[in-house]
Amino acid sequence: MLFDVGILVAIIPIAAVVGGRWWPYLMALPVTLLPIAGKTVQQLVYQETAINPAAGWFVYFILPLSLATVAAIWFAQGAPAGQTGREFARRALLLTTWIYFSLNFAFFRFPWPWAEWTSRTPNGIIFTLCAIGFTVLALKCTLREKHAS
Repeated sequence: MLFDVGILVAIIPIAAVVGGRWWPYLMALPVTLLPIAGKTVQQLVYQETAINPAAGWFVYFILPLSLATVAAIWFAQGAPAGQTGREFARRALLLTTWIYFSLNFAFFRFPWPWAEWTSRTPNGIIFTLCAIGFTVLALKCTLREKHAS
C-alpha cells in the first residue's frame, strides 16, 4: 500500500517536467478532477449501482474529464496570445465549480430541496447558492473589465 502512493509521487513530477508550459493547465483541470470523478464513478456505479455502468462512466468520468482536458488545451493555447492570469483563473474556476458541483450533487444523490429531505439537503442548498453567487460575481467582473478597456 505504501508503494502505490510512492509510484504516483514519482510520476507526477516527471509528468510536470515533460508537460512544460502545459503542466499548470493540466494540473489545475484534468489531473485534479481525475480522483474526484473516479470516486464518483466508484460510488454511484459500483457501490450503490445507481446508474448503468456505461452511462455512469460516460456521465461521471469521460464527459467531465473531456471537458476539463479540452479546456486545459484551450487555455494553454490561449496563454501566449495575451491571456491574463486573472482571465484564466476566472474561467477555470467557473468551469471547475460547476463540474465539481455536478459530481458532488450526483454523489449525494441529488439532494433537491423539493425532494424528500436528507442530511445532505441543507448542504446541497448552500452549495447551490454559493455556486450561483460565484458565477454571478465572476461574470460581473468579466463585464466590468470589458467595459473598462
